[in-house]
Amino acid sequence: MPPRDLLITDECAKRLVVDREFGGVFEQLRRTRRAVTPSDLAASTGLDAAVVQRHLDRMEEYGLVERLPTSSRRPRTQYRVAHRGRGIRY
Repeated sequence: MPPRDLLITDECAKRLVVDREFGGVFEQLRRTRRAVTPSDLAASTGLDAAVVQRHLDRMEEYGLVERLPTSSRRPRTQYRVAHRGRGIRY
């Protein structure tokens, strides 16, 4: 049984299950178990970086992932699965 605080909207559930790109990006991020950049995800999924970024933005809206700015000289945004997203299994 999923955690009580996990509320997946119909739109979110539909995207995870039906949209193979969206679900694939989320699954790849979940499997890495660390923060990664959109470019890293694009390389590992074979998708264009702009497509991956669009999916990550939507996942962030749903509360599935969180954005982590880096503190390097060249700022790069990294993403990791948020607490709400960790309980999702499909």
